[in-house]
Amino acid sequence: MSEHVVSKLADNDALRHQQKVYAEQVRLTYIPIWLSVAGTLAGAVLFVALQWTVISHNVLLSWLSVMTVLVCLHGYLGYRYFRTNPDTCKAGDWGRYYVISTVFAGLLWGSGAVLFFPEANFEQQITVAFAMLVISAGGVITLSHLRGAAYALIIPTMLPLLPLFFFEKTYIAIMMGLLLVAIFIFLLLSVYYLNASSFENISLRFAALENEQILIQAKQEVDKSSQEKSKFIANMSHELRTPMNVILGYAQILQQDKTLGIETQTNVKEIISAGHHLLELIKEVLDLSRIESGYIELKFEEVVLDEVIDECVSLIQPLADEQAITIYIRISENITVSTDRKRLKQVLINLLSNAVKYNRKQGRIDLTVSKLDEKYIRITVRDSGYGISEGRLHELFQPFNRLNAANKGIEGTGIGLTISRNLIERMGGEIGLESQLDVGTSFWIDLPLGELLYYR
Repeated sequence: MSEHVVSKLADNDALRHQQKVYAEQVRLTYIPIWLSVAGTLAGAVLFVALQWTVISHNVLLSWLSVMTVLVCLHGYLGYRYFRTNPDTCKAGDWGRYYVISTVFAGLLWGSGAVLFFPEANFEQQITVAFAMLVISAGGVITLSHLRGAAYALIIPTMLPLLPLFFFEKTYIAIMMGLLLVAIFIFLLLSVYYLNASSFENISLRFAALENEQILIQAKQEVDKSSQEKSKFIANMSHELRTPMNVILGYAQILQQDKTLGIETQTNVKEIISAGHHLLELIKEVLDLSRIESGYIELKFEEVVLDEVIDECVSLIQPLADEQAITIYIRISENITVSTDRKRLKQVLINLLSNAVKYNRKQGRIDLTVSKLDEKYIRITVRDSGYGISEGRLHELFQPFNRLNAANKGIEGTGIGLTISRNLIERMGGEIGLESQLDVGTSFWIDLPLGELLYYR
């Protein structure tokens, strides 16, 4: 794509953005139109009342009648706008209609200032000037989104009034004229800067909405991709487990064959060991995928911790006995938490099995449950193994990162801790660890005291 085409596309995008922002500015200008109608009509009536004793009643009533008709037409314009609900392409037309309507209002106010400006009556002159300033200030407040409309009101309203004070040729009148000129310039500048601020704020709002839409779309795409990934992994898991179970079945049949030599028996044993390891890996990858995709369901119930811990320890005890590792448990009876029993048990078994695998022979494991505060309890699994350097602690919860444990002949998939962290976080808790080289490692789980979490 040539630079010219790219530049043209960028210009078109910028133009569409400006049109969109302008359409919003027009909409914001029309929103308070009923307030403008009511304020203008009330101001006109009050202005006539203030001039009632010094100006001909017929002139005042004629001026008020024309203003009333103009205000009604202005209100009808607003009615048509909201009834039509125009799109961005028609915003320019509706903006022009509003400016034209406002020009007539400004001319009528300016003519009133000239017609009702009494000579040699400074008090009434100040009244007229004050009325024009109030109308112009109201225009700054309600019309700054549409700069043309604000100028269309302020300039015709104020400009005819300014020279009238200078024609009086008195010192105080000239000073008043200079003050009005300064206020007039200030009002024009206020409209300019408020309009620029309006444009910027609307642009930022649209940009934020566009970014939000992009994020929503990206999230939807990620969710879709995650669903497809989970579906793929589930299907692949099934496809892998079926032949693997067949392989394991035939390997177990071979293992029972007494005519096989020692070397063959050893090879068959390795096949069975590797097969079980692969099945475990497939299961944990599928489990992790389901957790990350949000497809795992947690069934919360009241769980007595000492019962779950006893079950977990009884399952791990044979592994610990092989290494002459002693497991010590410190927990009060009848500590009850509201959690998913199956998943909590899964996490505890993972931590206990790690404490055995990465421990020393004739080492020890301490499992304790303590109350942190009124909201949390902590389950700690501490081993007397070789520990982990502080610089590598953050690697433990990364999938498939086993810190070179495979090189030491320690079995595992490297996914267990990742699954455990995800499960604990989904159950409203937190998991962490502390470790010291040549001393050991402590994993802890903090569970919140939800409505169903309490000490009996």
